[in-house]
Amino acid sequence: CTRKQMRNLSNRVLSVCFALLLVLLTQAVEGKSSDKSVRPFFLDFSVAVPKEIPREIPSASSPRIRSDQLIKAILEIDKKGKVNSVSAAPEADTAYLTFCTEYLRNLKFDPALRGKKKVKSRLPVLVHLEPRRALPDLHFPVDSNLSIANRSLYEDALELNEFQFPKIEYFPSYYSNLRWSDSTLIVPYVLLKLSLDAAGEITAVDELKSSYPAFSGQLRTATQYARFTPMTIDEKAVSCNCYLMVSFFPQVNYPNKAWRPENVPGFSFAELKQLTLFPDTVGLLSPPLPSFNHGDQFPVPDRYDNLVETVTAYVTIDTTGLPQLLRTNKSTPRLVAATRKMFNSMHFYPSINYAGQPRRFSGLMRIHFNGSGTVRLEYLW
Repeated sequence: CTRKQMRNLSNRVLSVCFALLLVLLTQAVEGKSSDKSVRPFFLDFSVAVPKEIPREIPSASSPRIRSDQLIKAILEIDKKGKVNSVSAAPEADTAYLTFCTEYLRNLKFDPALRGKKKVKSRLPVLVHLEPRRALPDLHFPVDSNLSIANRSLYEDALELNEFQFPKIEYFPSYYSNLRWSDSTLIVPYVLLKLSLDAAGEITAVDELKSSYPAFSGQLRTATQYARFTPMTIDEKAVSCNCYLMVSFFPQVNYPNKAWRPENVPGFSFAELKQLTLFPDTVGLLSPPLPSFNHGDQFPVPDRYDNLVETVTAYVTIDTTGLPQLLRTNKSTPRLVAATRKMFNSMHFYPSINYAGQPRRFSGLMRIHFNGSGTVRLEYLW
């Protein structure tokens, strides 16, 4: 190679390296700016986010509980992120919350925002107390990583700050020919976007996603005959967009019952999960749902049907719907053995995101052994 060729080659290499460096710097800048914008907003409001969590309980506060408790605490947080007061919802749980009130008061938050303005707010926090653990487990609407694991808790936080979301007043009966043999890995569903005016009247229906397209058209038609309450902000009715997930379960007899308030108390577990109305596409589209026959009941393994106890289980459910028992709040060998044996026989529809993709999920369940042939299951997610 001549010197000129070597110089040209060096210049080309430098140009390529400079271009690569420019791309990396651009991505880094975009990444930083996107990190700042990840904090979830609903309209112009963002709930308070935990910043500092104490690592020890104040010595004056000594837990006096014999069984695990899951309590919803309501925190009043000022515009500087300081907790001014702590209360229990419902008030009946106040006695259990007393010992960790000072601990909760020591939490530090990035305060709620209205646009860019810091404002005082109210925040629900799930507090899980266990006799054998010094610190409570805390679950926030938005965690310190700015993610929403529990959409229900997030919606509770918004409603505590003067947002009241639309509710279903009536939804007509509809048909499906789903059979047990048709059931797939993902729960069959149709996700619709609804536009409601300030009277709760539907002005537009759009299909966003479906794993059951054969019945999408029927549901869009049925939705036109549904009735909803309007959304309110500070008690003023406003127009809004909201989202309706219609899930199909082989446990339900179709055509199903119309959704009316008077019908709901008599619904089975699967019937209660058929319609989910939510205000925003945050968190997961759906948490794990049981795919076994009676979603809130499960047969007790042989030799364990005389147990009378409540077990809290920490579980993960993988992307195929298989649960794994991580630990329980009980150490009695028979209880642990019975719980593990049941989990080995359970299967779920996995949690899914808004792209319809299955996601690994971690959460709490309560298993109520009542001395009969079945247990009652309570999903704390």
